[in-house]
Amino acid sequence: MLLCAFSASLGWLSFAASPSGGTITPSGPTLTWTGTGNGVPPAAGGESDCEQGANCDAFKLTISGTPADWVAAGKQVKVRIVWLLNSSDYDLYVHKGSLDGPVIASSGAGGTTFEEVTLNPNSSNIGTGDFFVNVVYFAATQADQYNGSAAVVAAGAPPIPAPTPASGVAPRYQNHTPPAA
Repeated sequence: MLLCAFSASLGWLSFAASPSGGTITPSGPTLTWTGTGNGVPPAAGGESDCEQGANCDAFKLTISGTPADWVAAGKQVKVRIVWLLNSSDYDLYVHKGSLDGPVIASSGAGGTTFEEVTLNPNSSNIGTGDFFVNVVYFAATQADQYNGSAAVVAAGAPPIPAPTPASGVAPRYQNHTPPAA
């Protein structure tokens, strides 16, 4: 019974990218993987048409540390997939916690040779932990397989805070009719 439960929990690995996962910290390393699906049938309906191992595959990305570690380092994670021909089309979805978890980022442009998203661990809907990068073979074949990467990049400047509200009497706007001259 325990063996069955364990093998069921690892079922997603049989349909995973190669390698099936990796861990990234604010200091790196850059993680790379290659798609393993064959693109048959195409997932023209997007993620709802996914058949893991055929027209979709997943990479388990673990972002380690705490959001404070990432803020202190001024870093975030860029996830990117690339392929050779712009006639191929892949879509990228990042799920939090599991492949069935909420989608926290996605990219699905056509006519390009890449898709990318940026994950900021300081964002309240992202944080750190396990994420699943699900790549959909929207209109792609095994002959033009994608390569994926997750890299640490600078977080950029924080947003500019809103100005403090003015105090005092609010301005009035009136029409003034001058006296007759």
